[in-house]
Amino acid sequence: MTTRRLLESSLLFGIAALLAACGSDGGSSSSGPDGGNDDPKPSRTACVGGTLTDSRDGKVYACDTVGTRIWMTQNLDFGKKSVPGATDQGDASVSAAEKYCYGDDEANCLSDGALYSWHSALALAASCTPTSCAPKAGARGLCPEGWHVPTSAEFAELESFYDIANDSIPNHNAVPQLVSDEFWKGIMAGARYASEDSLPFTARGSSGIWWTADGGQWELSNTFEAASYPREGYAFSLRCASDAEVVIPDEGSSSSSGLSSAETSSSSSEAISYAVVDPIDAATCESAGLCGSFTDSRDGHVYRWTKIGERTWMAQNLDYGAMVSNAPDGTDGNVAVTLADGQKFCYDNDASNCSTYGALYQWHVAMGKPASCGSASCADSGAVRGVCPEGWRMPGIEDWSRLLGNVNYAAPKLQSSSWSGGTDDYLWAALPAGRYRYSETAWPSYFAGKGSFAFWWLADETTETNAATGSIVGYVDQGFSNKLEDALSVRCVKD
Repeated sequence: MTTRRLLESSLLFGIAALLAACGSDGGSSSSGPDGGNDDPKPSRTACVGGTLTDSRDGKVYACDTVGTRIWMTQNLDFGKKSVPGATDQGDASVSAAEKYCYGDDEANCLSDGALYSWHSALALAASCTPTSCAPKAGARGLCPEGWHVPTSAEFAELESFYDIANDSIPNHNAVPQLVSDEFWKGIMAGARYASEDSLPFTARGSSGIWWTADGGQWELSNTFEAASYPREGYAFSLRCASDAEVVIPDEGSSSSSGLSSAETSSSSSEAISYAVVDPIDAATCESAGLCGSFTDSRDGHVYRWTKIGERTWMAQNLDYGAMVSNAPDGTDGNVAVTLADGQKFCYDNDASNCSTYGALYQWHVAMGKPASCGSASCADSGAVRGVCPEGWRMPGIEDWSRLLGNVNYAAPKLQSSSWSGGTDDYLWAALPAGRYRYSETAWPSYFAGKGSFAFWWLADETTETNAATGSIVGYVDQGFSNKLEDALSVRCVKD
């Protein structure tokens, strides 16, 4: 099963700080604590050493940065256990701080967290329903101080981080990704249905359902759907998100992971700051030597370029090579494709998508390596031309870090004006090209995300099976790594 893995945890924490200036500049919007469009962003101070302590009962929970938020990575277990055979938690006889343990077994609360009715999770009166008591984004509910019950928009943000909402094969990979993910740790704690049901406790080990602040639920199951359970007798899990905003360390200072806010790799010991540079004026950039065009001598393709800070970037995604016309799209059983040198995918096997968005390449093709590569034996040192035109090379993590710093970590400034919300202040003209997801299991390989997000290969391997990725998914980041067999865009840097 192809999963979208992150870089090592230490690198992720460093990158989380880099994302601070992103704010609500991303291509997508979701409600913040006051119901506006300013998303709450995470701070490592809310999750010291990867844990938080609930001051009410002294319980310690794991927490971690996932995407652009800090989440509890365990389900909440706070409150008094309801007695076996108690009436539904929707009844006034059960207080807001009471909980169910699956099968009426306290051990299940300890391992999987408690199950709460909606009014209990939101710490509302027992008579409340999502209709009668208007929910509020950012509501603390039963969460520890400084944490809140996530909104459906925050869960949608989590979906976007894992590509779930944009899968062309809807939801098929949600369970393996979020259950096995070492950061969010989806716990299949099951649920408690109404007391008159024949099996009031059900689905432990096969389904996890979490309340949202706005009266809905978010579910991981074999079908993965945003379920609708209007009856107050139902009890589900509660997973809290941090209220805190990103705190960028002072220049030269270190975060709790030992990395400064401008660190460029998990092994680097030197903090590097990249200055924000002025936007580029399209009307005068050519005469100023900040933009232009060049021709790829291999096929005569003409590309635009733009100079941002100290780097000159292609201002279009590469589209070089022979198109593979039969890539599996999720409708057939052919699950594995290995491109040869000089071969490319075009989204949905449609050549016009390469013309518009550029080509999609597997990592070994982008790097100019044999298909057998994927280990330290293929590691490079120095610049790697790969599939890039002569005089250009594949970017690395350092190049991408520099780009982020130069544009103040604001995704719209790199997005084409044709991408919703994009301002293209630096003429980098990013387009939401999507990618090709590879699978070596029974799940089909398929194209996903055109119109929603963009990924670019970086030259750095992170494991024997993954490589670093620059991305725009409503924000700019390099905290992802992708499976080497996936196919992503390529954007080259001038030598």
